[in-house]
Amino acid sequence: MNRSPLLLTLLSLGIATSVVLIASCLPEPHELVGRPCDAEHGCEDAELTCCRGTCQLASEVPVCEGPGGTDGGMDGGSVDGGSTDGGGGDGGTLPDAGPGDGGAGDGGTGMVDGGSPLDAGCPPNLLPAGGFEQAVEVNDYAETGAGRLSRSSARVRTGTGALQVQRDTSQSDDFFGAQLSENLLASKVRVGPTYCVAAWMNRGSVAGELRLYPRRFSSSGYDSSLDTRGDKQTLTDDAWHLFLYGISLNATYNYSINFRTSADTADGTAYYVDDVRVWESLDGGCESRCAP
Repeated sequence: MNRSPLLLTLLSLGIATSVVLIASCLPEPHELVGRPCDAEHGCEDAELTCCRGTCQLASEVPVCEGPGGTDGGMDGGSVDGGSTDGGGGDGGTLPDAGPGDGGAGDGGTGMVDGGSPLDAGCPPNLLPAGGFEQAVEVNDYAETGAGRLSRSSARVRTGTGALQVQRDTSQSDDFFGAQLSENLLASKVRVGPTYCVAAWMNRGSVAGELRLYPRRFSSSGYDSSLDTRGDKQTLTDDAWHLFLYGISLNATYNYSINFRTSADTADGTAYYVDDVRVWESLDGGCESRCAP
């Protein structure tokens, strides 16, 4: 059948126009790349394939294994924002979702790196200089019982210094210790929450019981009923041990808190305290993971 050149030209234009109109109703394949998909929601284009939860160009992912989403590795319990990374763990080198500690990754365990600021979202330390890296200031700490306080580098847990608490042989008390000045925390604590006190202690030459216990204060005095409570341990080795206790202010004793350490011992002996931390509990409990 013969057709005129004019008729063929019009038919060709009509076909081309139809193709253009139909194509304009479909999104370009690259616009769908990255869109979420699953078994019930496909990618709407033959050039795309649903790979690990998102639409990808089939030519670029000839093999797609597994649903993806997380990386299957331990990285502080967090996922990688939903993006895939070949399914391999990241070795715990990602940040630990807490304040920076100036150190290398800690294997994703959420623990601290040698007494630096805590990972794992723990509240901040309300106590300045709890690591005793500087000389002990008389305005920050008070001697109690038959004790003398000094900064020592002879036995430390982290850093270069610890608090040495040594018996004053001129005193006749049967214990000696150190207490934190309540003025340090007076503006940082309030009635209601539980405040946790953590301190690491080394027995030094003490053979008896070591104690960590809190006191709470009003504007005119303190609650002595707590003196028999606290964390009490008799240490039998030369390692550092964690002492941990919690305390709340109430309507009567609503001013501040402090902590006291003490030991039953003979003349001339000493013990050591390091990495002291005070924080407001998030749930009313005092977890050892938030200790330094």
